[in-house]
Amino acid sequence: MKQDTKLYHTQEFARLVGVTVRALHHYDRLGLLRPKQRSQVGYRLYAERDFARLEQIVVLKFLGMPLKQIKSLLAARWSKLLEGFTGGDPEIQKGLNKMWADQANWPEASLRAYKVKPEVQEFIMKAMRAGK
Repeated sequence: MKQDTKLYHTQEFARLVGVTVRALHHYDRLGLLRPKQRSQVGYRLYAERDFARLEQIVVLKFLGMPLKQIKSLLAARWSKLLEGFTGGDPEIQKGLNKMWADQANWPEASLRAYKVKPEVQEFIMKAMRAGK
């Protein structure tokens, strides 16, 4: 098993991802995003793999899911989550894959700042309706 080589302190990790330190502490308390380890003095240390988990949380939060629901959904595998979220609709899955592949164009600070194109907005609304 490959080990993460770089660990990030909470402040650095928050800055790189575009969330607040307070949000990371809250996610840790909820058991939503646990740091890989703690330093000798108790500071949270995040690994490369934590970026993907946080991206999942941010996307689901952006789509309007409450944190408690996100926690239970992420307990399942991401692929099962997507299947359940899309209701098996291949068009919604295709749109999610397109959105996920376009991460380079996601804003640094938050998805909320994303200037959503009409076709993306329509996709998000369709995905949200399918998840109900």
